[in-house]
Amino acid sequence: MKKIFAALLLAMLLALPLVACNKTPNTPPDNGQEEITETEITGITFSDANFDFDGQEHAVTVTGIIPDGVSVSYANNKGTDAGTYNATATLSGTGYKTLTLNAKLTINPLTITGVTFRDKRAVYTGKEHTVTVEGSLPEGVSVSYTNNTATKAGTYNATAVLSGKNYATLTLHATLEIYTIQEIAIAAKDVLTAVLSRPDPWEFIPEGLQEKSMAYAALPQYDFTNFTQTSSIKPRAIGKQLNVLYDFLNHTETALAAFDKVYAAGEKIASVYQTFLNTNPANYRQFEGEAAGFKVKIVLTDTVYSLLAGNSAVSVELTSNIETGERYGRIQVTDGFSLKYESNVNHMKLALKGTVAGAGFVSQVEFLRDNEGTVTGYLNEFIGAESAAVKTCAILYADEERTVIMSNKREPDDLPIVGYEEIYDSQTGEMIGGEVQETLKVGTFDTLWFPMNKVTGITSVKAVKKSNAEGEDKNTVNLDYVYVNGSENVLETKKIMLTQTREYDIEMKDVWYIVRETDDNGKIVYRKVKSSVPMLFIQTKYFNNFSNDIVKTNQGKTTFSAAPTADTTVYNELTTRFPTVYETYKTIKETVTFQAVVTYIGTADPFFDKSTQA
Repeated sequence: MKKIFAALLLAMLLALPLVACNKTPNTPPDNGQEEITETEITGITFSDANFDFDGQEHAVTVTGIIPDGVSVSYANNKGTDAGTYNATATLSGTGYKTLTLNAKLTINPLTITGVTFRDKRAVYTGKEHTVTVEGSLPEGVSVSYTNNTATKAGTYNATAVLSGKNYATLTLHATLEIYTIQEIAIAAKDVLTAVLSRPDPWEFIPEGLQEKSMAYAALPQYDFTNFTQTSSIKPRAIGKQLNVLYDFLNHTETALAAFDKVYAAGEKIASVYQTFLNTNPANYRQFEGEAAGFKVKIVLTDTVYSLLAGNSAVSVELTSNIETGERYGRIQVTDGFSLKYESNVNHMKLALKGTVAGAGFVSQVEFLRDNEGTVTGYLNEFIGAESAAVKTCAILYADEERTVIMSNKREPDDLPIVGYEEIYDSQTGEMIGGEVQETLKVGTFDTLWFPMNKVTGITSVKAVKKSNAEGEDKNTVNLDYVYVNGSENVLETKKIMLTQTREYDIEMKDVWYIVRETDDNGKIVYRKVKSSVPMLFIQTKYFNNFSNDIVKTNQGKTTFSAAPTADTTVYNELTTRFPTVYETYKTIKETVTFQAVVTYIGTADPFFDKSTQA
């Protein structure tokens, strides 16, 4: 037995080396540990992002579901200033294969606007002439010029490069031409073209509120003695505050008709001036003569061209600064109108003195346009003599979306008013609504006015004049019996016991519409026509009660398919804007006096004395 066991043991020992020799060489030894496999991170994206510069920090980040235990670290993925940022996102975690992603963060620079680089022509004088950029440069933007200054006669191609942090570089080109006295013979028309640059009083009014955009082919619905659908009331109505500005601009157009007469004679004036230059080239700086029924005077300096033209009916004084682009003018018409103005690409000031419907008036408006294109306007109007003048003051804000005007014009005009705000859509001309703070016998009130297309639940309106309207208190009582939604019962309002004023009501409100017509010569003209449309007013502090109160007060008398509501968007816009606009309005309404406007308009140049007129 022992021999058998020994033989078996020997065989096993002899077999061990044989097994070791047959083992695969590349197989690692078994140390009791399993091999670790890293998981790839998927479902994550890191996309390029694009923003416009707004002074705020912007960032590009990964999107997707990040697995538990995985974290993200970023490099160069945030920025505030304009530029392109090459961002990196690194995702890593235990058991995961590190993932690195790349993306671009782009912050677009602002565009430089509101500047011009005009061509310039000047007479050789031996002095230096320069062409420069006009307009207001944004803060931080500078200009570098090439070839924009010269003394010798010739033509120079000038370049202006505008650049600044967070602005896209803007390159402008202009021509500077300097010509000699011998060449002045070809310059008469250029002089007249520079001077006869007609101001456009509507230039600073948004396109949607200009007469051609506001016009209807026929006068919109104005008779509400029978039920009229509120949806048929045309939205491009002009309220009393905006009408103050429209009246001023139309009066300005009347005075500018005299400018147009001189403009029409421009070629004849240029011809007479040209003849003078051809024979008197050394005396080009000053000319006096007659042309097209006008006494004419032309004066040139190195930077300013002036033209005076007049006869027994009109005198026109025009000045153009060929370096700055500033234009000045004064027009006197014998029927009582006189106009003074100054303007450039971002500014216009107009002042008028005249008589309309037997009443004398003095008015002034000034418009300013900022780098964003927003226009601010200030209007002052005095009706009557200085000692007894009724003053109207208005302030205007207009951008691409909204036009806001605040004035102290109201109906009737003998009541004090804190301020009346009207808001319009700058694109469509639609009246959005109004807010007025006014003083009545029983106190001061804040009231919101809504066009009927801003009111739901009221689909039709009828208004009939009260026979005893003249005997009623016009300040607190509706002058019409108003019916809505086909009801035979007068719309009832809710009165406030303490003041006996109304929380809400519908009244006929004076507005104006622009009507497009064709005159006898086939020319399209625009006529402003006064009308009346129903509008809803709600005292501001009772706005939230309106829907319940109108239904409850008219229960059993008028049917509403749904409780009437006034547009909350309009409410928010009116009440948000009013305090801000009023603060500015309050500061400027006393800054312009009757005498200041009269002094600014001044008197005609002595050249226009009767003894010198044709």
